[in-house]
Amino acid sequence: VQVVYPDGYEQDAASFGDQPVHGAFLIDSFSEFSEMVDGKWKQDQYVGRMLKEVWRATGWVFMAVYKGGAALVAERGSVTFAQLLEEVPSGVDVVISVIMGNDFYSGGKALPWDSTVDRAVCDFSSQLQARARKSFVLLGASAATWQYERFMPPDQLRLYDQSVQRGSTRFWECGVDASTGAAELPGLKPVDKIGHLGVCNAPTVFAAYVTWVTQACGT
Repeated sequence: VQVVYPDGYEQDAASFGDQPVHGAFLIDSFSEFSEMVDGKWKQDQYVGRMLKEVWRATGWVFMAVYKGGAALVAERGSVTFAQLLEEVPSGVDVVISVIMGNDFYSGGKALPWDSTVDRAVCDFSSQLQARARKSFVLLGASAATWQYERFMPPDQLRLYDQSVQRGSTRFWECGVDASTGAAELPGLKPVDKIGHLGVCNAPTVFAAYVTWVTQACGT
């Protein structure tokens, strides 16, 4: 699990107006770009740069806790989002969770909604409400966002989107604002079937984070 702040913040908070950390992101594999270099995949851990851009654009200092493969349900990921939340210090006002689909996709197939995911959403909602004044969840985007039509049949595409929409609705029912995030992620270019992104997507991805902070903070 990685815990990061805007590039330069820990060394020189004065350059950020000595502002305290206002909010935190929790992120799964969406936290990195993947590029093929000399025949090998290399990961670009972009989060510190993104957080600095968020500060420049909004005036809010955010930190981030992230781990590739994070999921709501323990059996579907490398770590749970509840465990990521444990790394967020007390006093943070806003928590934005970027949950991009490990609970709804595995092995090239969409996974149906079930009671395990439902219970995880409700439990995580309670934990978010206990930790921060305001919580906002971005859940799953859409099958089209990740270009799953490249290999999934239509019924699988519908299943993925139905699971994402049901999860977003369930967060709302549990008292946490939620969106799929698809509207802020047009034209992404995944580099593999899962949906990992190349660095060419940085302008769209960074702009999405800025929009999500604006939505969550009401600025």
